[in-house]
Amino acid sequence: MEALPELNARDVQDFEAQIVADDRPVVIRGAAVHWPAVAAGQQGPLAILDYLRTQAQDQAVYTIAAPPEVQGRFFYQTDLSSVNFRRGQIPFFQVLSQLEAQAPLAQPHA
Repeated sequence: MEALPELNARDVQDFEAQIVADDRPVVIRGAAVHWPAVAAGQQGPLAILDYLRTQAQDQAVYTIAAPPEVQGRFFYQTDLSSVNFRRGQIPFFQVLSQLEAQAPLAQPHA
């Protein structure tokens, strides 16, 4: 498989000239470096959670969660009788709190 070309599109003009005109898939580097969420994420997991708390509304969101032993592999149980994760809908701030509680764990829930 051929590697995708990589481009640095930092504004709309670059995007249109380098990507839209060629009409082909590319990897875009640096397009989001100026976003506040990216800056917070680069400071660490707790910093991005704090940033999200300042931006979010406390609305319910759909979630899926699984125990640590599935190692982030959301799939069916081995006997195919059910899935290995839970689905739910909880307030977004609760999601952030759960993520914060899991952050220091060596094997967090997925």
